[in-house]
Amino acid sequence: MFPAVIVCCFVFFCPESPRWYMSNGRHQKAYNSMCRLRNNKIQAARDMFYMQTLLEIEERNMIKGISKVRELYSVPRNRRAMVASEILMFMQQVPASHICI
Repeated sequence: MFPAVIVCCFVFFCPESPRWYMSNGRHQKAYNSMCRLRNNKIQAARDMFYMQTLLEIEERNMIKGISKVRELYSVPRNRRAMVASEILMFMQQVPASHICI
């Protein structure tokens, strides 16, 4: 329980997500938050540009009706990550005494 309490305390010191700010139209706050995460302002501006471009592409795909659930299976990188996380979650739930090697 102690590590979880430490993590909960540190959450209050983390900056807000720049992507969340961008998706809600708060570009200046997103840039300020990104500046806190990057070493210099040029890197922050570059990442803001990439983020805005990705948000526009995501919005166009949502308008076309491309499902995020379908992307879990159709994109190999997403599929491998999903399978690995499912295996990990399953193995955490199975007690060691039930695993026969």
